[in-house]
Amino acid sequence: MKNPEWKWFYASLASGVFFTVLFFTAQDIIDCMEGGCAIMFVSIFLALTSFAVAILFFTRARLMDDVLGGKNVLAHWTYPEEETRKNAEREYASYRENNMGLLLIVSIFMLIAMAFMAIFMGEAGLMTAAVLLVVLLICAVVAFAAPWLVFRRALKAAREAYISDRGVIYEGAVYPFRSFLVWMTRVSFVDETPKHPSLLVFSFFQIVGYSLFRTDDISIPVPRGDEETARRIAEMLGHKA
Repeated sequence: MKNPEWKWFYASLASGVFFTVLFFTAQDIIDCMEGGCAIMFVSIFLALTSFAVAILFFTRARLMDDVLGGKNVLAHWTYPEEETRKNAEREYASYRENNMGLLLIVSIFMLIAMAFMAIFMGEAGLMTAAVLLVVLLICAVVAFAAPWLVFRRALKAAREAYISDRGVIYEGAVYPFRSFLVWMTRVSFVDETPKHPSLLVFSFFQIVGYSLFRTDDISIPVPRGDEETARRIAEMLGHKA
């Protein structure tokens, strides 16, 4: 399995540098009342977001290097193709539902800010509100497209899971137990039911904005015969959460 996280780290870092340069360029050559303030506002927001994402990918890339190198691996499981598809479909539905809820909250805050700027800040406020509307539309596109892209990637990814004492790699995606603004809160073993196989569920708490929090569960299917191993992992890692 290759480590694609370094590619995304460098891309996020480059994006942060680009928007930082754009911020200072707008500050120097564009008058605030002619749209300079709007460009500066959006640029600094996107620069900070890009640098935060770069930190996340750096943590994930380092973890993936260590796990693939065999460092502190507690379990390594592989899955048949049909089971992988069922897991991907279940996760797609959950991811899409979470994204829609988050988009609704972000939209409410941004629409309030846009209305305030348009009403009380004159022409400059209208321009800033228009820029924020474009940003909101981009967020909406990402919210709808991201689950589908992740679903497609899961179908093409390696059908395996690595569990270490620092994080999980599942179908090519990396989930550190502790990283920037994200940390694991609980590990639990779920017995098999008619709807799903035995699962090792990792619960994460994430700060996604000012006073805005989100919880996510990563469910790792447990192959039959490895249930006791999964229970021991849940007990061991649960004490570290």
